[in-house]
Amino acid sequence: MMETCDDKLLIFQLLLLVSVMACETSEILTFTAHEGGRVEIQCPYEAKYEEYKKYLCRGKCPIVFIKDKPVESESAAKDKRFSLSDNKTAHIFTVSITDLRTEDRGQYWCGVKTGFGYFDYKREIYLEIKHERMSPKPSATTASFQTNKPATADTESDRTVTSSSSSSSSSVLMLFSGAISPVA
Repeated sequence: MMETCDDKLLIFQLLLLVSVMACETSEILTFTAHEGGRVEIQCPYEAKYEEYKKYLCRGKCPIVFIKDKPVESESAAKDKRFSLSDNKTAHIFTVSITDLRTEDRGQYWCGVKTGFGYFDYKREIYLEIKHERMSPKPSATTASFQTNKPATADTESDRTVTSSSSSSSSSVLMLFSGAISPVA
């Protein structure tokens, strides 16, 4: 009797692990912007997640008990430089970070809260900050998911936005095929 329970527990744990791995993509989006500037990170999601909470977390963002969420939909941002807007028609939420600082550099995750943390959909982001301050001309660096173009430059402000990728599963690529228009 005890072996049967152990086997069921093992099967449950394996299914949980596979589910968690399926909710995270292996695609890493890298953004580069100037210190003192602004960046807009566009995070696509499936239509079925339209009414779910969206968030940006900083660092490793563990599966449960995410502590460092600078901004989350339906909540005030912990840092006023961060804001989140959700375009439910296009199924893309955008996180804006203004007055960029050196300490903003690093790993982030766009997340959609789909359950109790175990099943959240997350997309890994890496933010690089150039240390030279930008000219006073105000404009934003915007980037979105793309797989075929390695870099896009914002000619008005000479900011570079880079999208680099590692392998992704075909199901993840299909997930975004209708939500993103190509960058010209």
